[in-house]
Amino acid sequence: MYFVFWILSICYVRFSNGLTVNGNHVIKNYYYYNDKYTVSCSFWSWGRCTRYRNVRDYTLGCAAGWWSILEFLFPGCDYAICDGKTVFTGACNKYYPNDYQKTKNKGIVRSSGGTCSSPDTCTNCNDGFYSNGPYCEMCGPIANCNHRRCTSGSNQVCAWCDGEVKYSPYWRAYTSHLDTTKCQKACSWRSDSTRCYPGTCSNELAANCQCAANFGGTHCENIQDTPAIEYNHCKFTDDQGINIVENEPNYVQQSHPIIWTNFLGYTKMKTSMVAKYMQPADNRDADSYITGFRVGVIEQRTTMSYYSAGSVTPSVKTLTCPGMHRDQPVDFETCPMDFSIWNGMGHDDKILYEVSSTNGGYVDVANRENGRTTRYYYQGQTLTRTFEYHWDVVNPYHCSVSAGKSCTHFISIPTDITNNPIMTFSWDGWSDDLAGILYYEYQVFDLDKDGTQLVDGRVPVANAGNKPINDTNDCVQL
Repeated sequence: MYFVFWILSICYVRFSNGLTVNGNHVIKNYYYYNDKYTVSCSFWSWGRCTRYRNVRDYTLGCAAGWWSILEFLFPGCDYAICDGKTVFTGACNKYYPNDYQKTKNKGIVRSSGGTCSSPDTCTNCNDGFYSNGPYCEMCGPIANCNHRRCTSGSNQVCAWCDGEVKYSPYWRAYTSHLDTTKCQKACSWRSDSTRCYPGTCSNELAANCQCAANFGGTHCENIQDTPAIEYNHCKFTDDQGINIVENEPNYVQQSHPIIWTNFLGYTKMKTSMVAKYMQPADNRDADSYITGFRVGVIEQRTTMSYYSAGSVTPSVKTLTCPGMHRDQPVDFETCPMDFSIWNGMGHDDKILYEVSSTNGGYVDVANRENGRTTRYYYQGQTLTRTFEYHWDVVNPYHCSVSAGKSCTHFISIPTDITNNPIMTFSWDGWSDDLAGILYYEYQVFDLDKDGTQLVDGRVPVANAGNKPINDTNDCVQL
């Protein structure tokens, strides 16, 4: 007799997901289960009995913070997770709609970029961004800075300031060469800065602009001193050049005494003026954005204004000296000008001779950002001098000619007849309604005999000229 025993074997199959024990960032996830098995039992152990045992097993998975793109194909977990994102879903990257970095190579950059190299840790951020855990974030702001760099949210420095064409003097509108944590305004071609010429900018900074002596303003564009008029001459003459009235040509004061005349036959007015203005030393560097500079005298003008008696509205003749203007200043210029006189000159007429000189000039400025050169003009000063020529053709008079008016004698002598060789006398009561009395002159004559009568002597025995107006007495030794 044969006995046949049937053995039941139950197999558990664990399906693989592609991960391997040695794969990157792969871990074993252990678990327990009841394993059923049979044993011989009953009489003579001919029967089979079911038993259970607790068995530990594992599955393979990705460690926390790691991810596998296809677990059933790849042996490892090669992709880190940053804030729930992987490289395939924009891990680390932040987009800044209201801020940006401006780099020399890439232009405007608003996205932080970066690589999630380990869980919640970003590396390889774009230039101008720093790693801050699961994100790359933009470096903090610096006013007037295009491109900031940093390693944290508080240590940003400027790598490229606004308007910095080159990292070199005269090529930047803002500079960080003194302090990389800020961009400071430099003297430059920009209108919101200062050209500062003629002048100097200590450390390139606009705040340190020091204009040259006698220049001022935001850009040192205002000339603060006048030209010098070193000669101003006006001569009235007749056709023969015999009768002449003229001013003191080297008179340099602003006010000048009236020049009086009683001659009506002048036909010509001859004038000449000399003006000078010397520009300060031109000490700009060869690489300066100032490419041209010139200041000096830009205008010399002579004006003759004729006022007829009692008139307040003049007839005007004006001439300007040729060969100078704001694009062609000169240091020094002599300028003769001739005028014809007005016809019909009369009593109480006057002519004002006015000379003026104006300084100015230009500065050429290269815009480093667009390559263009712009010319700017200086605001100059004008020096003016005026001389008055006044006609008074009515002679001075003594008060005794006015009817019904009592006054002092035109001359008083203590004794008419004397043998004293020292004679004293006085005078008073003289007037001139327009020009006034400038000075007195007198002459003393001997009394001569002409046959049977006494006559005035023909040759004066004493003369006095230019006696001051407040000096109304004198004595002579005969």
